[in-house]
Amino acid sequence: MGLLLSADAVSTIFYVVAKNRDAQTGRRAVVALLDYVTLAALDERCVLDGLAFDIPDIEDALVAAVARKSGVSAIVTRNAKDFKASPVPAISPRECIARSLGH
Repeated sequence: MGLLLSADAVSTIFYVVAKNRDAQTGRRAVVALLDYVTLAALDERCVLDGLAFDIPDIEDALVAAVARKSGVSAIVTRNAKDFKASPVPAISPRECIARSLGH
């Protein structure tokens, strides 16, 4: 399985790029990103599951729920501490790269 991105993250990515550049660049960024990731659906079950997790930040809770539903082995984040209560372990980007290189 390749890289998965929770579908709800698309609007955040677009917003950040558009705010720092413009809407057209935001759209291009999202289209380019989709060459590298598959979107994982955020559905009602994920929302309910995420709300039940002991994860204070709702966005993190939803990511954890989508990750569990998708059966991924890890959530890649710079803030692994925010996912202590996640049913899917969180690892740093550095650890993800090391794993993919077999180190």
